[in-house]
Amino acid sequence: MMRSRIALFGLGLVLLGVLVVMGAGIYLYQNLPHLLRLHAARVLQHYGVDDIAFEGLRISHTTASVDSLLLRGSYNNLRYQASVGSGALHYNWRGLLTGTVDSVALSSLDVSIVQTAAHDDPESAILVVEEYLPQRLLARLPIQSLRIDQLQASYRSLNNRSIEVHGSLASDQRVDLRLRGSLATCAVAGRLTADRRSPELLLALSLADDKAGIATLDAQLARGADHRWEWRMQGRALHAPLLSCLRAFENQQGLAMGIPTNTDLSLHGESEITARILHPDAFNLAAAPDADDAPLRQLQASVQIANRILSLDMPTLIDQLHGTVALDATLANAQINAVLHPVQLTGNVATQRLSLPDHWRQRIGWEETVALHLEAAEPVALTSHDDGSWSVSTRGSELSLGTDNTQLRLQKAEPGSAYRPG
Repeated sequence: MMRSRIALFGLGLVLLGVLVVMGAGIYLYQNLPHLLRLHAARVLQHYGVDDIAFEGLRISHTTASVDSLLLRGSYNNLRYQASVGSGALHYNWRGLLTGTVDSVALSSLDVSIVQTAAHDDPESAILVVEEYLPQRLLARLPIQSLRIDQLQASYRSLNNRSIEVHGSLASDQRVDLRLRGSLATCAVAGRLTADRRSPELLLALSLADDKAGIATLDAQLARGADHRWEWRMQGRALHAPLLSCLRAFENQQGLAMGIPTNTDLSLHGESEITARILHPDAFNLAAAPDADDAPLRQLQASVQIANRILSLDMPTLIDQLHGTVALDATLANAQINAVLHPVQLTGNVATQRLSLPDHWRQRIGWEETVALHLEAAEPVALTSHDDGSWSVSTRGSELSLGTDNTQLRLQKAEPGSAYRPG
C-alpha cells in the first residue's frame, strides 16, 4: 500500500512537472515575440533604440529568422532608422550562453541617418583611426559571420547635404565591403577588403561617367613604424571629365570649391600619382592650425605626380598650352617642399596680359596671341612657408615669347625669389 502511494505521488509530481513545462512552453510560444522585443529593447537601449518591430518570427533549435525588422532611435545628435527585408540567424546553444552567434544573413539592410544637432561633445573632436576600421567595428558585434546581400545607407547633415550609397557586405575571416554611389553626374564605386585578424586593409575607388572611366585610386593601410599608420596609394585621373564632374558636384551641393567654369578653363590630359602618408592613430580635429597637435602638422607625406597636358586653354590668358610636368613633393610639420623636374611647356599667351603698349605690340608684330615657351633645364625647388608665401629656386630656366623674328627671352632667373598667393 505504501509503495503504491509513493508511486502515485511520484507520478503526480511528474505529471505536474510536465504540465508546468507545457504551460511554460505554451506561454513562451504565445508571448515569445513580445518577450524578445522587451529583451532586445533592454540590450539596445545603450545605442538609443526606442522602437523595435518585427514580423514573421520563426525559431528552431539552431536558427531564428524574421521576414522584416525595423529599429528606430537616437544617438549622439543623430536620428537613425534601420530596416531589414528578411534575415536569418544561425547559432548553437553553447554559443548563445556566451553571447555569440555563428552567422547572420540579411537579404537587405536600409540605414538612414539624419543629424539633428551640432556635435558639442569635446571628445567628438578626437578622431581615433583604429576605432573606425571595419575589423574593429565588426569585432564589437557578437557575430562570427555576417552577410548583407543588398546594403543601402544614407546620411543627411544639418545643412541638408546628403550622401547615399548602395552595396553589399560579407564578413567571415575576411571583410569584403562593396559600395556604389554618385558624385553629381558621375558614378563612384569602392571596394574595401581586410583580414579580421589584422589591422591592414585595401581600398579601391573608381569614378566614371556615362562614357568611360575618369579616375582610379588604390590604397593600402598598414601599421608603420612607431605605432603610426602608413598609407600607400597610387592613382590615375583624366583631366577634362574630372573637372566636369567636380563642377557639377560644386553646383549641386552649393559648395565654394573655387573650380573655374568651363568657359574659364579647359584642360585635357591625364595625371598619375603615387603617395606614401604617415599619421598617428589619434587626431585632435579642434586643434588650432599653429598648434603642435594640429592635424596637418601630424602628417608626413611623400608624393610623386606626373602630368601629361594635351591642351590647357584659359580664354584671354593662355591658349593650347601643352607639355609634360613631373613633380615630387614632401610634407612635414605643415611645410611642403617640392621639386619640379625639367620641363618644357609650349603654347600661346594673350598679348593683352603682357602690359605692353599697343604701339609696341604693333611694331614688333605681335597680334592677339603670341607663342609661349617655358623650359626648365634643371629642377625647380619650391618651399611653402607659414605666412602663406612660397620660395622658388631655379637655375637654367628660360621663358621665351614671340617668333624667331621677334622674340623676348628671360633666362636663368635668380634663385631664392618669393611668391605670395593673392
